[in-house]
Amino acid sequence: MIKKLKITVLGETYDVTVEDVSDPAEAPVEAPVSPDAAKPAPIYSETKPVIEVKSQLSGVISAIAVNIGDEVSSGDGLCTIEMLKMQNTIPSPIDGVVTGILVRVGDSVEPDALLITLE
Repeated sequence: MIKKLKITVLGETYDVTVEDVSDPAEAPVEAPVSPDAAKPAPIYSETKPVIEVKSQLSGVISAIAVNIGDEVSSGDGLCTIEMLKMQNTIPSPIDGVVTGILVRVGDSVEPDALLITLE
């Protein structure tokens, strides 16, 4: 059976065709449970934590001052949100590197919208 789906990723919409190749007569197979499966995940990580910079207000993105890979200092302006003709610059909360930009100039954002990621 073939299904056509629309998937939206970071504001971009894609048309996808998916074909179901499973045999309905085939019974599901349960994976064996290892004794290690019940152990909690470690509380440390060798990767740097990702810092999410979120919008504190609603408005329209009027400028983006950084690119992916840019090094920023705490307090540097990352992007600007315009609300009621007022320009609000969103500062970097840490010294770090920009790892993701999830908005574009002209995008409308609401409070708590993810704008930029840093590490």
